[in-house]
Amino acid sequence: MDALNKSGNQSFQNYLKTHEHVVKVKATNNYYPVDVVAEAFTEGFNAGEKFGKEELIERLVRSQFEELTQKANQIYILTSLVIKHIRENGFDVKSFHMDIFHENPKVIIAVENNLLLNDNFVDTSYQKIFEVKRVFDDLFHKDLDMGIIGSNDMDIALLRNDGYQYSEEFE
Repeated sequence: MDALNKSGNQSFQNYLKTHEHVVKVKATNNYYPVDVVAEAFTEGFNAGEKFGKEELIERLVRSQFEELTQKANQIYILTSLVIKHIRENGFDVKSFHMDIFHENPKVIIAVENNLLLNDNFVDTSYQKIFEVKRVFDDLFHKDLDMGIIGSNDMDIALLRNDGYQYSEEFE
């Protein structure tokens, strides 16, 4: 990683730490929320057992947050690899935006609009994107939705409203 990504990585780690509470309220399709699972296990902990509902909830939330952190770090690394690949091929990246809390995480990489019409850029960039998407799927059996958009007239506030809560901009 270059120096920019090292400072970006620290920023991303700080972002993850400040969003630990999101795991408690986000439900994943086909899974029950933690409190429902904990309630079902409460019966087993009633008669003088070692752990209670609160500790079970805490353990389950901690486990979910650790899984989210692992996925999020991998998304950040894979995004960095795509951006590095784009730059090494002589193209500029303006910013990237991530929604790590979606069931299938999403990443948008923003470039100058004119690059979207450059066949060499499109071929080079999407070849790398498809490669990292396969890596993510192999690791987590989830889709990583990653794409490229033009940065002209991009509305950051709308992106944030759509769940892209973490982003980095480049000069």
